[in-house]
Amino acid sequence: MRARGKKGQLLGLSRPRRPDITLVGQGVTVERTLAILRLANTFAKAVGKEDEPIAVTGLNPHASEGGLFGDEEEERLRPAMALAAEEGIETVGPLPADAVIPQTVQGRYRLLVVCYHDQGHAPFKAVYGDQGVNITVGLPVVRTSVDHGTAFDIAGQGIAREDSLLVAVDQAIHLAPYWRDIYETMKRFTTDG
Repeated sequence: MRARGKKGQLLGLSRPRRPDITLVGQGVTVERTLAILRLANTFAKAVGKEDEPIAVTGLNPHASEGGLFGDEEEERLRPAMALAAEEGIETVGPLPADAVIPQTVQGRYRLLVVCYHDQGHAPFKAVYGDQGVNITVGLPVVRTSVDHGTAFDIAGQGIAREDSLLVAVDQAIHLAPYWRDIYETMKRFTTDG
């Protein structure tokens, strides 16, 4: 996801493993988190944000409040962030999603990794609406699309606006020269298993 906001750009990256919310925590592993941080770092280079830290949300409410609401932050996210730091990838967090998302929108952070789809996508759509762009990472070609969906409810009525489509095309053009690096990083460091 990528959008231009009032104070800059919000970049969000999530790669949910399973749609069942009760199983989301199983998909948050040290290895997967490190792979996503590497991918986010490669993406950051492609969009000129490589010198900015990557904010990471916690999985649990309030990022577990030191273990009160779960152990994924201490046992999975922090170790992955430490390994990323050894590779020169600067991260911040894990931070409570309800705090870091508004901070990101306001420009404090430019890159945000969320633990699951709706944790980042719902607020992203609420803030950016028609200016949001979905960027599909994992394909050998650049694929961007409007973030508002297909708009079947207004199809054929002549009332659709092209704003989001133009933003999606602009993003695809910008990403094209860097896509091979993004795709190769994704292939090297992520798995479906």
